Amino acid sequence: MATSSPPLIFDRPLSRARLARAIARCAPDFLMQRAAEDLEDRLASIRREFPRALDLATPTEHFAKVLAAGGRPNTLRAVALMPAIETGAKIVVDEEALPFAPESFDLIVSGMALHWSTIFPEFSRRRGAASRPTGCFSPAWPAAQA
Repeated sequence: MATSSPPLIFDRPLSRARLARAIARCAPDFLMQRAAEDLEDRLASIRREFPRALDLATPTEHFAKVLAAGGRPNTLRAVALMPAIETGAKIVVDEEALPFAPESFDLIVSGMALHWSTIFPEFSRRRGAASRPTGCFSPAWPAAQA
């Protein structure tokens, strides 16, 4: 039986180039600010600690700042495969091929990035493997009427 690859729904290099251009031009970031505020509220309502956190593919530092302000010094900031425009990125990854060992993180957050993934079900499985069984996944992406 031949294995077929998933259809390419998005032109990821083009999406990354457009995002890089918008960041370089200092495009308004009010949606990222709002998503970061929402993340802060969600995390504040959870009573447990997340000592090993991953900020996955968030294109700006907004989510990393929320995690740092919450006292999570062991946060790894992994940006998508694009020029590292923002400072603070510690690793560059392909969000559709995560390089992390199983159960590496207690918390995985992602801001306005994963909706461009063409293989979300596969990503979801890999993300599940990268987080601990009791871990938390808190993505933010555009929704209805965004």
